[in-house]
Amino acid sequence: MNPSAADWILKFLNLFEKKGLIDAFENDQKFYEALKQTGFIYGVSVSALPKKSLGKLKLTKEELTKINLFHALLFQFFQTNKNGTFEEAINDILSFYNQLEKGKTGFFQKFSLSQSPSNTLEHILSARLQSANSLLKKNTISLLTYALLYLDVLSYKHWQKDPNSVKKYYRQQETI
Repeated sequence: MNPSAADWILKFLNLFEKKGLIDAFENDQKFYEALKQTGFIYGVSVSALPKKSLGKLKLTKEELTKINLFHALLFQFFQTNKNGTFEEAINDILSFYNQLEKGKTGFFQKFSLSQSPSNTLEHILSARLQSANSLLKKNTISLLTYALLYLDVLSYKHWQKDPNSVKKYYRQQETI
């Protein structure tokens, strides 16, 4: 399973049951603590949250960050949708990113409409890391920039409760 290759999300989901990815954590706080242990919260993922082997490849920090971001979004989905499916989670996360990026010309237009939802989400997650990388090149603040990816998770959690105010919430969190 290589997060830099196509269809990595489906391969990732095939490696695990929902129970192993989500139910292993009692609550938000336990999940946050585990995510902190990976380094994701600090902007440097040194491991992936799932402890099961993800394959024989040595993953880069960017690939580990992509896995942890996706896992964190999945966890938030299942916190409010206990009986949901992985397919529903992917579609819900896509709806969130659509709302968050609504009005930004070209963001979603660059992803083909003929792609599967999981492929579209793969491209969006890559774009989120790339936008973090472009900020890094301008400001040389990679830790801060990658740490800001956790705002996606916090904003998604907020979006699940109040979809109409997610853009305002995201902007407020960015300025803190």
